[in-house]
Amino acid sequence: CTGRSRGSLLARIRQRLGGGGTRGWFAPAMGALAMTLVLGTAALVAFNLSSEPDPVARVVIAHVLSEPRIFTLRDQVSAGKISAAFARIGGTVEGSLGEVRHLGYCLMGGKLVHHLLLETPEGEATLILIPGEILNQDPHSEQGMTATLIPLSKGTVGIVARSEDITSKVRERVTRSVRVAG
Repeated sequence: CTGRSRGSLLARIRQRLGGGGTRGWFAPAMGALAMTLVLGTAALVAFNLSSEPDPVARVVIAHVLSEPRIFTLRDQVSAGKISAAFARIGGTVEGSLGEVRHLGYCLMGGKLVHHLLLETPEGEATLILIPGEILNQDPHSEQGMTATLIPLSKGTVGIVARSEDITSKVRERVTRSVRVAG
């Protein structure tokens, strides 16, 4: 320590920065910095409070619409394959999902996901099993389809159907039939 007063140290710093007096650039620059922080915080809060749907809901709808031929498939899918697909995202199938007409892998958003086509009493629906992202969302509709997301312990089940009614009923079916593992 040099024993100099704190006030003189601040005065020397301001002098070196060119803001020795009140007419320098230092005070306006600090005001601009404070305003930037306030506006940045306000923008962040507004972004987080917006009612935009989760981008994943939009991606699963776009994915389903990009593969219309899947709706024509009628494969034989074993219960073991269905259980393994759900186990990958932290779920255990304990009830009836309905008739699984197709189970395959797809690349979606840079991730390898399972794509299941279900025939249920409520109607036809597609399940996209997304590993690693744990998301929850109420139904979101666009382009004639509705998507909803259900979180599991290691991923998310995306449900896509042609109406909000079918999507909600299939969501209830999946929630009753799949237990979260762990």
